[in-house]
Formats: sequence, C-alpha cells, structure tokens
Amino acid sequence: MEDLSIDSEINNVPIKKKRGALPKQNLDYVLFPIAHSKYRKLLIAKFGAIGVGIFDELRIQIGGNREGGYFIHFDTDDFELLASNLKIEKDFLQNWFEFCLDKSIFSKELYEKYKIITSSETQENWILAARERKGFLEGIIEDYMLVDYTDALGYNQKRYPLKRKEIEITTNEISINITGTSETKINYN
Repeated sequence: MEDLSIDSEINNVPIKKKRGALPKQNLDYVLFPIAHSKYRKLLIAKFGAIGVGIFDELRIQIGGNREGGYFIHFDTDDFELLASNLKIEKDFLQNWFEFCLDKSIFSKELYEKYKIITSSETQENWILAARERKGFLEGIIEDYMLVDYTDALGYNQKRYPLKRKEIEITTNEISINITGTSETKINYN
C-alpha cells in the first residue's frame, strides 16, 4: 500500500499561484451570530425554520463568492437554482426574498441597481475576516459597500504598508528609494 503521509511525495507538490491574480476575496467560513438577530427572529416569525435556512444558505453562498465574500450576484436563474437545491417552491422563495428586501435584511437599493445580494451584517463580518489579508483593498467594490471600512483599511495598511518607488536619475548615478527599505545607489560611467 502506498504511503500517503504528510512526508510522501504526493503531498509535497508545490502550489503554483497565477501571476496577476487578485488575492483571495472569498471566505473559508461564515460568521453566524449565536444570539438571534432581529432579522432572524422576523424570518422565523414569518416563514418558520425554512426562512432562516434560506437566509443561512445565502450567507454561505455570499461568503464563498470568489469575487468578494460580502455580496453575490443573484438573478432569475439563481432563484430557480436555489429553489431547486433547497426543494422549495419558487413562489415561496420569491415571497421570502421580497420580504427580506422590504425589511432591509438585504439591500433593496443594491439589488435593484446591481442585482446583488448583500447586507450590512454580511459586510461587517467580511471586513472582520478580510482585513487580515494582504490584498484587502483590492477586494472592495465601493459602489457595493453599505458600511464604513476606513478603520479596517487603516488597520490593513499598517499591517501591510504600501511601498512607494521613487526613481531619481542624475548624470552619474541612479537613486532608487523604496519606502520601507534601504536606499540603493547605482553608479554608472
């Protein structure tokens, strides 16, 4: 029997990163509050456990979205797929979704404008997780944001300071100064 332990060759294959690819934006996990929020209570009162189940399923899909873990594009095809996957009637899902938009569980404005599902709570949870990542800023689509992320952005930039390159050319020497590193001078004649 072949040894598949951590030290075996099969597990030591280096993972190649694509050049120019954006840093990871989706989440490996989704935060679920332990205490029932007002929205979860409304969904239980109106739709029962299935109402919260749909909500949780969409939060999982949003968190796993590779474009950004704080929103998901959602159109009529997505409605049909979600209804089919959850084994619920499409009309029930439509009523549930309209209720969520009317009660601001999801942003009605952003759904109507961009056909995305997102919420303040979802974005706050994404910011808590994503601010630790080096490419945090690259994952933000400002038009989609409902919450202020400037504090998290400041935290991220302190953790991963941007390097500025300054190049100065004189007749006999080139001076390259990269903020955060030592200055390098190259003489040429």
